Amino acid sequence: MISICMYNKPINAVHVEVTDRCNSECPACARSAMGGPVKSFIKNKELGIKHFTDFIGKKFCSQIKHWNFCGNLGDPSNAQELVEIVEFLFTCNPDTKIDIRTNGGARNTKFWKKLGKQFKNKTFEKNGGVIWSIDGLEDTNHIYRKNVRWSNLWKNFQSYFSVMEDNPAGSKGAWEFLLFDHNKHQISEIKKICESFNLEFRCKEAFGFNKNIETNETYTMPVYDRIPDENNLYKKLYSIKPFDIDDTKLNDNHKPHIDENYKYVRGGPYDLELIEKYLVDNNLNIDINCASVSETENFYEIFLNADGAVYPCCFHASKMQIGDGQLKSMYNIYNNYLNKVNTMEVILSSSLFTEVLSDGISGNLNNSKNKKSFCMTCVDSCAVDKNISKQLSTLKI
Repeated sequence: MISICMYNKPINAVHVEVTDRCNSECPACARSAMGGPVKSFIKNKELGIKHFTDFIGKKFCSQIKHWNFCGNLGDPSNAQELVEIVEFLFTCNPDTKIDIRTNGGARNTKFWKKLGKQFKNKTFEKNGGVIWSIDGLEDTNHIYRKNVRWSNLWKNFQSYFSVMEDNPAGSKGAWEFLLFDHNKHQISEIKKICESFNLEFRCKEAFGFNKNIETNETYTMPVYDRIPDENNLYKKLYSIKPFDIDDTKLNDNHKPHIDENYKYVRGGPYDLELIEKYLVDNNLNIDINCASVSETENFYEIFLNADGAVYPCCFHASKMQIGDGQLKSMYNIYNNYLNKVNTMEVILSSSLFTEVLSDGISGNLNNSKNKKSFCMTCVDSCAVDKNISKQLSTLKI
């Protein structure tokens, strides 16, 4: 059964890229080239409080049950008016849930105390709070969370919780831990810290490790310097090993330097003609379970980009940022940038959201009668059969 991505019911969840700025230089993040030079599509944008009060509006915000401040590129704590935005959203709907994912290393203790006060006397289960993306302790966190200073992170962490001592029973947040070879030995110690702060502990296997299909080897993750040398080259600093893969099955063969060309992106990763032929020739049954829509869970989510654009999901936003040709052709005749005139209601009632996006999921793009024509971003990101995404990866440009 194909989930049709058609917003015929009121939106009740919002994923927010409140800024594309970040203090960290994580090697798997799309904002940089493996921890090195910042990609050309980073514009240092953010959504201020007026974007929420004047453009999104109290009426729309009052119907939202869940806000997820995360995104593709930035850390929400880098948004200058984040506290004011959270305060406004709770004013609109005191029962809404607001999750804020952060590496914790930006800003100062004053900011984190102000943010903590917004969640005081609330429970994490009902109203949300901060989800701390910390991948180790003082001697390991910086290996993946490059440029996050532990001393600043830990002061911020403690300041946030210092104003929440009187919180009702229930967890006060979550520690979300990416598992690597270099931090696996610290899980038990981190669990004890979580217990002392009354935090949920969430352990996730890290993504970003590529695999050589022919040799069945997994590539380590290279980490490059953000600052170029005198030849304008970015030096490889070290490599990161994935969790639980034998060294004999790892490939550490990376370039010792990368150059400025890594800052730029090509106009989309998909060779549509080749992929569509592949789907037909192999008679693949494409079943897409849209991550933004679930009728059984009453979940209808949109994505707000830091430049003011409204998308159905973070996957579309990220592919548009790198100039994906198919998505550009789907969006080019529509204005999905929010302002006082082009309101949320206008955008969501456009045929982009009511027809085109669902056609991309059902395989009916471009009024194709003789063959199925899918949105390849939807296939790649939300196909029920996860092996399809792996197969298509060999056909990308």
